Amino acid sequence: MSSPTLSEVVAEHAEEAAFLWLQRTHAVHAPNYDPAQFADLDERLAAHLDGLRVAGDEGWKCAEQALDNGGAEDFFPAAILALEAGDGRFDDMLKRAEQLPQAVRGLVSACGWVEPAQLGSRVGAWLEGGTPLMRKLGIAACALHRRDPGAALDAAIAQGADSVRIRALRAAGELGRVDLLAPARALVGEAKPELRFWSAWAAVLLGDRSHGLAAMRAFALEPGPRQMKALQLSLMAMDAEAGHALLAACASLPGAARLRIIGAGLVGDARYAPWLIEQMAGPATARIAAEAFVNITGLDFNLEQMEVPTPDR
Repeated sequence: MSSPTLSEVVAEHAEEAAFLWLQRTHAVHAPNYDPAQFADLDERLAAHLDGLRVAGDEGWKCAEQALDNGGAEDFFPAAILALEAGDGRFDDMLKRAEQLPQAVRGLVSACGWVEPAQLGSRVGAWLEGGTPLMRKLGIAACALHRRDPGAALDAAIAQGADSVRIRALRAAGELGRVDLLAPARALVGEAKPELRFWSAWAAVLLGDRSHGLAAMRAFALEPGPRQMKALQLSLMAMDAEAGHALLAACASLPGAARLRIIGAGLVGDARYAPWLIEQMAGPATARIAAEAFVNITGLDFNLEQMEVPTPDR
């Protein structure tokens, strides 16, 4: 059997980097990844990125070719190489991403992966003007590295494209900019659902337990893509009794069992433990019930040898 050529090896690095990035984006929110497993995933991803770096021009060629697929996972490794190169390649990728909204997540993730020094003066230029995508990317890069964009964040919340305002509101919450609580709360009454959601999300993180939390609770009771995130933040911000009431209100919603099981773990009240044990008996709810039980009790199922095999399908 002939050995693989250099091009085949480099292409495999590009494919694996894209695949592992997708796996990593899932692992961030998955209950079955502990810190050690997540670190191992990061090391594997870093190793394939190293393979692309070592390959030099051939590595860039393979990463660039994958951009034609248009996925965020394809843009991530290429963006890493482009940012590290410090030339015009990343600017070219930004232009491509203007027509491929689904690819933007890969660019944002790359900005968070590289060291701040490798972003150079780019972030300042993005924040000062340019396209909405550039401003959004500049704010996201600052938030990911926990660097305060300063007045640029205030300006982004006050006016501009919705995509920029939404990312700015999210950054305000992530960075703990309590001075932006008032403008965030002022947007809670916005008609546009996405803008209203992130203004409420930011307001709650910045300390609002009135209008912002009420809006977040309303999103928690509204089926849709924002529901779970709203339920999680609402329950973590509420006192226990308000949390019990919210879980009771979920009983008539589609997917009520899942919502209430996950919510029980967030409320953290031991009174839910017997009920969660019952839910572990059903294959459809076993995993989320076990996670909720762990949140309440701190039990390590793996350490206590309480894991069971995956049921046959």
